[in-house]
Amino acid sequence: MAILRGDRIDPVRTPIVESLNQSNVVSLSIVATQNGEIVGAESVGWVDREARVRTTPNSVSPLASLSKSPTAAGVVVPVDRQFVDLD
Repeated sequence: MAILRGDRIDPVRTPIVESLNQSNVVSLSIVATQNGEIVGAESVGWVDREARVRTTPNSVSPLASLSKSPTAAGVVVPVDRQFVDLD
């Protein structure tokens, strides 16, 4: 897997890093795919902001509340289609 570089990502890298530095967002990961395969990835930000540990594409981050919506959809869709019953 390659680190994303070149004309397509370079123009947006600086504004992304500047936005992260001015916000409460700790890190951001970008993945590029081609024909269903991951061809590149890059992460900007911090695994630990206070300790100044930078994030990498292999860093593990907690999902926190981000997982609630897909989980709810994963339950509601089968119920709505009457594949399962909540009772």
